[in-house]
Amino acid sequence: MGARPNAYVLGAAVAFCRKVLYRSSAVAAWQVPESVWRFPVTLARMMKQPSAFLPVAMSLGALATVLIHLVKFGVTHEPDEGAAAHIWQLLMGAQVPIIAFFAIKWLPRAPREALPVLALQVGAALAALAPVFLLKL
Repeated sequence: MGARPNAYVLGAAVAFCRKVLYRSSAVAAWQVPESVWRFPVTLARMMKQPSAFLPVAMSLGALATVLIHLVKFGVTHEPDEGAAAHIWQLLMGAQVPIIAFFAIKWLPRAPREALPVLALQVGAALAALAPVFLLKL
């Protein structure tokens, strides 16, 4: 195995690069666009973010909960909500802050890639809401 550089050497190398690249030019380090030192954002890479895929997965889980309840018990109007209704409410309610976080974080950074993901999240939520409202559960 080769020798691993210690933190001091790495820190000095980073400081030197910053000094040479950014101080010698008229551009400050904070003015350098993110595309210079970050990978480009694509839709596939965006969907790998937990704040992107979790709301979709939670909506599908809520839809599966409703469908399984309908298959087992049919359309019944109970005086007390059962466990399926509570699970559905928790899954649907917990999506709101995750979707808000995703929108706040990614819409300013990459709006072209974030809008289809937000549309998918909203579409999945509407798919989970539809049987509840159409069947008046």
